[in-house]
Amino acid sequence: MKSDSKTSIISSRQNPRIKGLAGLHQGRRRKESGLSLAEGVRVSREALLDAEVETLVLSERLAETEAGKELEELARKRKVEILRVAESCYERISGLENPEGAAAVVKIRGWKLTELLTPDCRLVVADGLQDPGNAGAIVRAAEAAGATGCVFLDGIDPGHPRLLRGAAGSTFRLPCAAGKAADFLQAARQIPVRILAAAITGDTIPYRQADFTPPVAVCIGGEGGGLPEEILRAADRLITIPMAGKVESLNAAVAAGVILYGAGWN
Repeated sequence: MKSDSKTSIISSRQNPRIKGLAGLHQGRRRKESGLSLAEGVRVSREALLDAEVETLVLSERLAETEAGKELEELARKRKVEILRVAESCYERISGLENPEGAAAVVKIRGWKLTELLTPDCRLVVADGLQDPGNAGAIVRAAEAAGATGCVFLDGIDPGHPRLLRGAAGSTFRLPCAAGKAADFLQAARQIPVRILAAAITGDTIPYRQADFTPPVAVCIGGEGGGLPEEILRAADRLITIPMAGKVESLNAAVAAGVILYGAGWN
């Protein structure tokens, strides 16, 4: 719900608005409402600039600071509802141990796989990630490196609050979709899209030797199990990051960043 410049204040943790906002940490509630929480001063500012925001939520403490006043002014310019809440109420809403006191309630853009798989696409595809914050870091690296979109297979919800926070605003500008590996591979064959799969073993080549010319999808697996066999079998090339010493693997977001900057898209 949007409003004029009037500011609402809530002080009860049992208020239905507080319960509703806290519920956005649940995937079912996000799916039902089409909304999520972008939490933090910086991410809230990015959302107000680049996303469709329903409500700006501020704790009473933050609302009296310069950062809070700047967010309120930006929200008023965008005609976004401003909701001031007591500290105890914000703590119930927040998914953080030490919340800053700012969150933007954003509409989730439901991108389809077919919208991202285009004849000139430069995609990052992550399969089996468990940490939404890590997924957000991949989105941020993808935008910085010049990718056209991110795809999350069999795991991460692109609208997860921790992903939005980890991406630091990149999800509001870079298209992100979720789906199943089989659906992604079927859609990729229709273009067709070259698939480069990061792997540690097999017939691999160093990532610097790979052809990243669009249309192309760089596939990264979770830190534990890596990519599933169906993607490894479908890949045009298996690529690897040479590592010194006894290091066996890298964090998924770090690996994605290394490969993407080597792709030369930006």
